[in-house]
Amino acid sequence: MKIDSKKFTNFIKKVCINGAIKNCVMRFEPDGLHITVKEEKDACVCMGVLNSKAFLEYAPVVATNNNVPFLLGLLKDRVGTVDMSIVDTKFRISVGNRSAKLSMPDLKYVTSNINDSDVPVLKDDSGFDLDVSVLLDMKTTFDLAKVPFVEVKTESGKLKLVVGENTFDEVTTDETVDYKDAAGIFGIILIEIVKVLEGKVNIVFDNDYPMVITERGEDYSVKWLVAPMEKV
Repeated sequence: MKIDSKKFTNFIKKVCINGAIKNCVMRFEPDGLHITVKEEKDACVCMGVLNSKAFLEYAPVVATNNNVPFLLGLLKDRVGTVDMSIVDTKFRISVGNRSAKLSMPDLKYVTSNINDSDVPVLKDDSGFDLDVSVLLDMKTTFDLAKVPFVEVKTESGKLKLVVGENTFDEVTTDETVDYKDAAGIFGIILIEIVKVLEGKVNIVFDNDYPMVITERGEDYSVKWLVAPMEKV
């Protein structure tokens, strides 16, 4: 398979949350590259598809990877075409003057892998669209406050992103949205996801219910299901 390095790297960074999810199964199916993974503490599930039309050359195969941070490190700042293949039970990848043969563990050792059929089926909801800049503003406040969670709520047509607690420092970011009233608390994994988002995303959530964030690009779609948490 061959594809532009930036397209492939960005897709892996999004689905595996910049290496926060350490391993994955890359299923190069007829319609594109499919990856479905879960965070090790079950804080979220991520599903992504990179369209086969994004590839310069393409062939259906299955490749496992047990060190996503290492893979992303190999690809970091590399430009040009990534060439990928399976050679002697290893995943061969090359871009520019750098090439590597990566071991492929047995599927049972890829602990983050999850079958699509095991992904929770959530209630049908069209959600609301939001510019990622609003979430990045919230992330900036989160980094300053150094708290372990963010409260997300919609109230009377307003999205409120609350960082901190009313008994301590508390900062609220407001944005107008057309959505039902709902509220939930989400952990640090939400901030890690925000770091890899671009453009506009669609958000669905409810009272003490998973948040679903969907991003669609020209060649890909990625969906994150983020589990709610309780304040400790």
